[in-house]
Amino acid sequence: TVRIWRCYYCIKILFEIKKILDAQPKDGKKLSDQKLADMLLEKGIKVARRTVAKYRSQIGVGSSYER
Repeated sequence: TVRIWRCYYCIKILFEIKKILDAQPKDGKKLSDQKLADMLLEKGIKVARRTVAKYRSQIGVGSSYER
Protein backbone atom coordinates (compact mmCIF):
# COMPACT_ATOMS: atom_id res chain seq x y z
CA THR A 1 0.00 0.00 0.00
CA VAL A 2 2.93 2.35 0.59
CA ARG A 3 4.07 1.83 -2.99
CA ILE A 4 0.63 2.67 -4.36
CA TRP A 5 0.52 5.83 -2.23
CA ARG A 6 3.91 6.94 -3.52
CA CYS A 7 2.77 6.40 -7.10
CA TYR A 8 -0.37 8.46 -6.48
CA TYR A 9 1.70 11.22 -4.86
CA CYS A 10 4.10 11.31 -7.84
CA ILE A 11 1.23 11.62 -10.29
CA LYS A 12 -0.30 14.39 -8.19
CA ILE A 13 3.00 16.31 -8.27
CA LEU A 14 3.32 15.84 -12.04
CA PHE A 15 -0.24 17.08 -12.52
CA GLU A 16 0.32 20.14 -10.32
CA ILE A 17 3.57 21.07 -12.11
CA LYS A 18 1.86 20.75 -15.49
CA LYS A 19 -1.10 22.83 -14.27
CA ILE A 20 1.18 25.61 -12.97
CA LEU A 21 3.23 25.71 -16.17
CA ASP A 22 0.15 25.70 -18.41
CA ALA A 23 -1.28 28.67 -16.49
CA GLN A 24 1.82 30.79 -17.14
CA PRO A 25 1.77 33.20 -20.08
CA LYS A 26 3.88 31.95 -22.97
CA ASP A 27 5.67 35.27 -23.45
CA GLY A 28 6.16 35.98 -19.73
CA LYS A 29 9.08 35.23 -17.43
CA LYS A 30 9.69 31.51 -17.11
CA LEU A 31 9.48 29.90 -13.67
CA SER A 32 12.61 28.32 -12.23
CA ASP A 33 12.49 24.89 -10.59
CA GLN A 34 12.92 26.55 -7.19
CA LYS A 35 9.97 28.86 -7.84
CA LEU A 36 7.89 25.84 -8.89
CA ALA A 37 8.89 24.07 -5.66
CA ASP A 38 7.87 27.17 -3.67
CA MET A 39 4.50 27.31 -5.44
CA LEU A 40 3.92 23.62 -4.73
CA LEU A 41 4.77 24.23 -1.06
CA GLU A 42 2.06 26.89 -0.95
CA LYS A 43 -0.35 24.15 -2.07
CA GLY A 44 0.87 21.86 0.71
CA ILE A 45 3.20 19.73 -1.44
CA LYS A 46 6.74 19.73 -0.09
CA VAL A 47 9.30 18.72 -2.72
CA ALA A 48 12.92 19.59 -3.37
CA ARG A 49 14.03 21.64 -6.37
CA ARG A 50 15.81 18.65 -7.90
CA THR A 51 12.62 16.58 -7.59
CA VAL A 52 10.73 19.28 -9.47
CA ALA A 53 13.45 19.22 -12.14
CA LYS A 54 13.14 15.43 -12.46
CA TYR A 55 9.35 15.50 -12.81
CA ARG A 56 9.44 18.51 -15.13
CA SER A 57 11.77 16.67 -17.50
CA GLN A 58 9.55 13.56 -17.32
CA ILE A 59 6.61 15.51 -18.70
CA GLY A 60 8.79 16.87 -21.49
CA VAL A 61 9.13 20.47 -20.34
CA GLY A 62 12.52 22.11 -20.69
CA SER A 63 14.28 24.17 -18.05
CA SER A 64 13.48 27.86 -17.69
CA TYR A 65 16.40 28.61 -20.03
CA GLU A 66 15.16 26.17 -22.68
CA ARG A 67 11.51 27.29 -22.64
